[in-house]
Amino acid sequence: MNYDFATLSFSDFEALSRDLIGRELGIRFEAFPEGADDGMDGRHASVLP
Repeated sequence: MNYDFATLSFSDFEALSRDLIGRELGIRFEAFPEGADDGMDGRHASVLP
């Protein structure tokens, strides 16, 4: 199946990218809505034991 990623909105592309990278790394990213966040689209913090 072919898919044209050019049809994704900017927000949908960010969400897809965040999900794919998180899956590859085995971590979950926190997502932020559009707004005054200095361009932060996702973050992850490691928890130390």
